[in-house]
Amino acid sequence: DLEEVLGLILQQAMFLAEADVAYVALTQEDGVARTVACRGQWTSALGSILVRPGSGIAGLALATGEIQESAAEVGELWEPVASEDVRAALVVPLRLASRVVGLLWLGRRSDVRFSEQTKTRLEALALWLATALDNARLYKEIGLKKSELEAVNTSLAESLQIQAEFLSNTSHELRTPLVSILGLLGAISSGLCTSRVEEQAFVAQAHTCAEELLGLINNILDMAKSSAGRIELEGRPVELADVFEQVRRLVEGQLATKPDLRLSFHPPGPEPALVPADPDRLKQVLVNLVGNSHKFTDQGAI
Repeated sequence: DLEEVLGLILQQAMFLAEADVAYVALTQEDGVARTVACRGQWTSALGSILVRPGSGIAGLALATGEIQESAAEVGELWEPVASEDVRAALVVPLRLASRVVGLLWLGRRSDVRFSEQTKTRLEALALWLATALDNARLYKEIGLKKSELEAVNTSLAESLQIQAEFLSNTSHELRTPLVSILGLLGAISSGLCTSRVEEQAFVAQAHTCAEELLGLINNILDMAKSSAGRIELEGRPVELADVFEQVRRLVEGQLATKPDLRLSFHPPGPEPALVPADPDRLKQVLVNLVGNSHKFTDQGAI
């Protein structure tokens, strides 16, 4: 875990160097190091502290890959990560081959400079620290990528479920007028019509169902347009009696497949009943309602 590795690095380095303050910065893709952890000093702006190559002793360590030291008495201590009471600072680059993966910034609140022995120990420790730090960073990135892939897989599964439901609903809607057409034509071809007038009425109803089937196909094409944000719903005054009559003619042909079932239809009153709606979508909703009733009812009335 990256946070645990950072904590161990700060703890061990401060103990080894007898430091009072410590920071760790990770090198970003743009070559700038961003501070990610500190100990001995609290700062709310930790992630916004940047070390740029060549800027101060930390920037010099980032650019050269070599340990840099500074002290207050020579006027070179200023660093973006330094606290006001730090009197001596040491920056250890954390290198893997020729790449600086991070920086270890150590500070003392006394004027005691870091000994050569301490620097040698920190240099020996730096490769291990760099390896642990880079492995933890990669492990965290892999975890984030894994979470992203899991989110993508979840989204894909939801999309496939929506697609399956869409295909199921669409096939049901297309089947409704198609069953009506087959029922009406079957009645005609079987000689069930008692007169020429009734036969023509069945043909007219089949024609109406065919038009409804064409309208549903056009609606599917409209849905493809809606995914691109191009569909527009029509909103205008619609006479309910006209819509109800279209629905009655459309679904009445389905009753030929269930002789024990009848359609109990109650049209609106004699007064005009105007509602603002998209007539095709309103008719589609009503056809679905009646079609579902027909599908799950074998006898009696709907």
